[in-house]
Amino acid sequence: AKTRHRPMVRLSSQPREKFKGKRIGNPFPIYPHEVSDQMIVSDPTICVPIYARTGIVPEAGKDVKIFDIDGCDKDRIKRIREACRLAKRVLNAACDFAAPGISTDDIDVFVHHLITEAGGYPSPLNYHGYPKSVCCSVNEVACHGIPDKRPLQDGDVLSIDVASYLNGFHGDTCATVIIDGGFEDHELFERASH
Repeated sequence: AKTRHRPMVRLSSQPREKFKGKRIGNPFPIYPHEVSDQMIVSDPTICVPIYARTGIVPEAGKDVKIFDIDGCDKDRIKRIREACRLAKRVLNAACDFAAPGISTDDIDVFVHHLITEAGGYPSPLNYHGYPKSVCCSVNEVACHGIPDKRPLQDGDVLSIDVASYLNGFHGDTCATVIIDGGFEDHELFERASH
């Protein structure tokens, strides 16, 4: 069977010469690779969300409190910000860590360690049974990709979703990076692809 290569990305506002001969993403489809065992958060001092042990997420309004941000007091706002800052700090570190040869499973272990070392719980872990501490979507995987042992390759487009649960609140953020794509202007590509 002949493998079809993914077409080159064309940016209509830029001269074609700027991206001539450069390819974004892997020309071959992504297939699931081996997935390592689910990690656990064993530190009893870490505050965990209601679904952490069972994977069962209760309906909003039953055992889950929904807060209107306008009705939050200063303490709640402070805790929300702390959870968001942790998620953003870990996301930045994960983006820097991602490189050719590193697997998304390696990123998962890295993110899990950073969040738990900071006293937080990785929000995706066991949410509706999700087996990992981060979501990593490579190339054509649209969202919520499960980290596995496939090594990242030069030119892969990687979306990393990091969420942390800290002091009773979730902070959630994501970013997309190109794995050493050989582009002189990553920022141009990222702006054009949004």
